[in-house]
Amino acid sequence: MAVSNRRQAISRFLVFAFVPLSIFTLVLIVPFVRGIYFTFRDWDGFGSTKWVGFDNYVAVFHDDKFWHSLWLTLGYVLATVVITNLVAFGLALLVTMPMRLPAGSAQRSSAWAMSNISSMVLARMTPHCSRKAETVTSAP
Repeated sequence: MAVSNRRQAISRFLVFAFVPLSIFTLVLIVPFVRGIYFTFRDWDGFGSTKWVGFDNYVAVFHDDKFWHSLWLTLGYVLATVVITNLVAFGLALLVTMPMRLPAGSAQRSSAWAMSNISSMVLARMTPHCSRKAETVTSAP
């Protein structure tokens, strides 16, 4: 009995997993493998291909433009990751920092007033809050 339930569960899983796995394979795995395959070929994109093995890799690693592009890309990635995280942590620190304003200060009063005014404006602009419910009458 338990073996039968297990087989049913596995067959259900395979039926439901087939579609996403086949799409994943067609969209990601097949193009990736074809791309790796074409790195070992001499191909202009239209005609027939010729096997060159690792000659393409040797040519790329001896090309100064490749190394310049690689270092430029790594520098860009490093700079954007560092700057983005520094800005994000700075903003998070500002948001979570407690406000130390005197009780009767103008800044504290304006902050309180702005939060209340914005909610009143939003409530007024929302149709179901600002108008009374209209009754629908049907024609006889």
